[in-house]
Amino acid sequence: MDTWANRCGLLGRRDTGLAVPRRSGRACAGAQSQPFRPIGRAGGANRAEGPSVTGRWRGVVEHPLACSMLVGLVLPARAAHADFRFDRFRGIESLELIGDAGRSADGIRLVTTSPDQKGAVWTRVAQDISSGFDTDFTFRISESSDPEGDGLAWVIRGDRDTKIGGTGASIGYDLIPKSVAIEFDTYYNPTLDDPNGNHISVHTRGALPNSRLHRYSLGYATDIPRLTDGEPHRVWLHYRPPLLIVCIDDPAEPVLLAAVDLTWIPDGRAWIGFTAGTGDSFGNYEVLSWAFAELRTAIRVPEDLPTIQAAIDSAPDWGTVVVSPGTYTGDGNVELDLGGKPIHLRSSRGPESAFIECEEQSRAFDLFREETMGSIVEGFTLRRGSASGEGEGRSGGGVYCAPGTKPTFLRCTFGFCHADSHGGAVYCAPGSKPRFLACRFVGNRAGGDGGALFVDRGAEVWLANCLVSGNASFGSGGGVRALGGGTLRNCSIVDNSSGMSGGGIAVEGASREGKLTNCLLWANRPDQIRGPMEIAYSCIEGGWTGAEDIRLRPWTGNVAAAPVTDAGNLIGSGFAPFAQAHPDHPSRRGEWRIDWPVSYPAGPAPSIGVFEGR
Repeated sequence: MDTWANRCGLLGRRDTGLAVPRRSGRACAGAQSQPFRPIGRAGGANRAEGPSVTGRWRGVVEHPLACSMLVGLVLPARAAHADFRFDRFRGIESLELIGDAGRSADGIRLVTTSPDQKGAVWTRVAQDISSGFDTDFTFRISESSDPEGDGLAWVIRGDRDTKIGGTGASIGYDLIPKSVAIEFDTYYNPTLDDPNGNHISVHTRGALPNSRLHRYSLGYATDIPRLTDGEPHRVWLHYRPPLLIVCIDDPAEPVLLAAVDLTWIPDGRAWIGFTAGTGDSFGNYEVLSWAFAELRTAIRVPEDLPTIQAAIDSAPDWGTVVVSPGTYTGDGNVELDLGGKPIHLRSSRGPESAFIECEEQSRAFDLFREETMGSIVEGFTLRRGSASGEGEGRSGGGVYCAPGTKPTFLRCTFGFCHADSHGGAVYCAPGSKPRFLACRFVGNRAGGDGGALFVDRGAEVWLANCLVSGNASFGSGGGVRALGGGTLRNCSIVDNSSGMSGGGIAVEGASREGKLTNCLLWANRPDQIRGPMEIAYSCIEGGWTGAEDIRLRPWTGNVAAAPVTDAGNLIGSGFAPFAQAHPDHPSRRGEWRIDWPVSYPAGPAPSIGVFEGR
């Protein structure tokens, strides 16, 4: 079949590949993961064949229909060996204080209540951050001027020599090369495109000197406590490559998730610490406590525990479960329940090697316990899921997201799932807010609406760098049917079909307007979009009235010649509306620009559709 995905090389083979040796199904004694404890922490047909282990795991590596470019670097989980903890900073010999930083009665003061100051505190020894980490710190901002300013930042620094940036809006980290800064900004700078004067934002330019400009923000949060209220605020940062999760004052409820590439850090080791700065506005910026731990030992399936569910149940909050290559089916490997806990469930080698095989008998995931964005599922192919029966059992062939759930799916493939009612692959119930990053929805079917995804009224869905291709629905929305809200960025929605309307996307009757940015919609039947949407910087067959949209044929036989990529002859050219110089493009306003795989350097202009990073 000559589909768009085949022409662009995005679909892999379905043949059986390398066999993996048989493994024992017994659990290893004492293989529990050790939790990170921060200071003051609150509480069918075509079945793949292979050797069978306890009827649950079949050791066969296969090539699914996932895009191979998204199989990212997998780093092994290791036991922590450089952990530390400071409570009131009574002994700080292992720390280096820079600039105006000094001791205070309760901890470390980064700057005093004076204008034009800058201070920093760093570990004297570089820490291993390559495999992930957890850190927890408490800060307090008091005695602020009116207006308040400017802020503090927790920083990863890969450069040995540059230890502090500028004053004021620089917050002490601006111009530090090879750095990532999580800023807690307390001053509104419209010239920097700040969202407001009380936000958290993740800034980096990779190996280049960092910048306070929000065009270099990987994501920000504004729905946070008032940072300058004079009260202590506790922050938890969890890095599960490539995702950084930020919590403030509530360790169970993340406020921000960003994709952060750290592969440019030399040897995976960096100095970590804090910076702060004042300008005409000032305040007393203190760090009261700080704990840091490298990523703890993971629970492995089937080496440590025989099933995926057993490993999930045994993992602590913010624990990691690593699943070895194979096909997982039967009790304990389907209808998976994350238990509402923040957890990183990942395959060791990506979706080309780890299959959750539902055999047209069940879903892969049943999420009913208010999972947060810190509940991460990464690197699986969810295959041949089925939803049938009565009520909620008829929707969401692969995944059911109940009200209140906010899970994150990263680099997953949803293939050949079916729902009698809505959402062939995924059903998003009212009040749910799932995120899908670099995922693939291929060959799914719905007897009702939403061949791949159905977003019910009152729900919201977020897709970035996703491919939705070859899906079909009997009703509306061959690819996506949204009655609730949805944001799609750098997505390709192609070769889908519906029996009624909205072959690509159907949003008619939605409770809120959806948003598409840098997306490609092509070859969907009977039409590309049905219903009102906010669309910008996208390529849509037949055209669309929106900001800087084009209607050029997106493929020309190879990615390098395609007019929708940086490598092609349109994007970034002198007459192209998508060039980085365009002042209104979202990548210039601090919105998350995905570059997949994250270690691949994106070109100067955001490509259209799933091509970003190529």
